[in-house]
Amino acid sequence: MNTFSILTAQIGMFVIYMLAGVILIRTRVMNRENLEVISKFVIKLALPVMIFINTVNGVERKTLFHSLSIFLIAGIMYICLFLLSYISGIFFHLHGNHRVSA
Repeated sequence: MNTFSILTAQIGMFVIYMLAGVILIRTRVMNRENLEVISKFVIKLALPVMIFINTVNGVERKTLFHSLSIFLIAGIMYICLFLLSYISGIFFHLHGNHRVSA
């Protein structure tokens, strides 16, 4: 199974999660506060873990070591995005929850 098919399958599951959330809100089974907690869990923890596990599953050690540069680039990207958001928070004079805290 290649990476593209794994990612499209996971994105498909994400779309199903979104549709389930819309249906649960419309039918008043859950309120927005409860659904917000569940959606934060899915987006921040469950979805990235599922993508990582399914991507690494069945990968040879050699292939995994060759893709370490991608993990390094992704880590640098996250650090740069954090710094950019921190600097833009200072630039736009944001306070409280609207600003990234260091």
